[in-house]
Amino acid sequence: MEPVLNRKEDEEIQHAYRAQRIEQMKQEKLLQEKRRRMLRQYLPLCVSIIGVVTLLIIGIAAVVLKMDNHAQQMQIADTRQRGKSFVTENSEETTEKSAENKEGTAVSELICVGIDREKATQEKSTETQMEQTIFTSNDDTATIYSEEVTSTNAILVDENTDMIIASKGAKERINPASMTKVLTVLVAAEQLTEADLDDTFTMTKEITDYAYVNDCSSVGFLDGEKVAVRDLFYGTVLPSGGDAAVGLATYIAGSHEAFVDMMNEKLEDLGLAESAHFTNCVGLFDEDHYCTVYDMAVIMKAAVQNDI
Repeated sequence: MEPVLNRKEDEEIQHAYRAQRIEQMKQEKLLQEKRRRMLRQYLPLCVSIIGVVTLLIIGIAAVVLKMDNHAQQMQIADTRQRGKSFVTENSEETTEKSAENKEGTAVSELICVGIDREKATQEKSTETQMEQTIFTSNDDTATIYSEEVTSTNAILVDENTDMIIASKGAKERINPASMTKVLTVLVAAEQLTEADLDDTFTMTKEITDYAYVNDCSSVGFLDGEKVAVRDLFYGTVLPSGGDAAVGLATYIAGSHEAFVDMMNEKLEDLGLAESAHFTNCVGLFDEDHYCTVYDMAVIMKAAVQNDI
């Protein structure tokens, strides 16, 4: 019974510590929200002031440039009148031809550069599209109106044909909540082999605090507990554990923030960067954490195709 009692004592100590840490972090979170509100309130005013100042600078620069050009023109006219300089017809023709040749060469170079860039862009776009899943609609695709479907957004696709069978607000931006974790496990799985699943990771108080402070569903891992990487996957998928997800992200990338960068890179690889962007690996609400159910279907198909 002694090991069991020791674990219970450890849990009580950690719960007491967490309560104190949670209160502290909630205060910090409130302070951050206050700063964000102030930034949103005063940012438009600052942008307006900067815009006005920029326009004034541009206006002054334009006036100065115009005056300078006028002075130069006056000087040239005065010089011509005094006969201090002249240009023969031949030199004028030579100059004009030279200018035309230079202009023609410059235009040719620009056209060549434009063609090369367009070709490179098309080749890159073709390569990207080959890796991307694109779900399409046809005349048989149903739009869901039934009140029995209470979800505001939904999509049903045939994975074999990539056809959309039915949809409801499939391209509308939503907060994906815990569906975020599908991309979390996909990105993590792509970095590992089967042998890596037996590796272990030590949980930290920062990870468990993150889950408790943000009211995430949790597996219940303890601070300092050694957890198999395989169990981090199971903990993320089955009970939708925030502690398991952040632990998995930290194991893969070294930090939660670095892993989120990898998630957004994966969204770009899947061709979803214009409609999806994630700020965390758990699914916490954030204005910059969004996607569509269409995007989530693409992510789900990629996840299903991954063996791990």
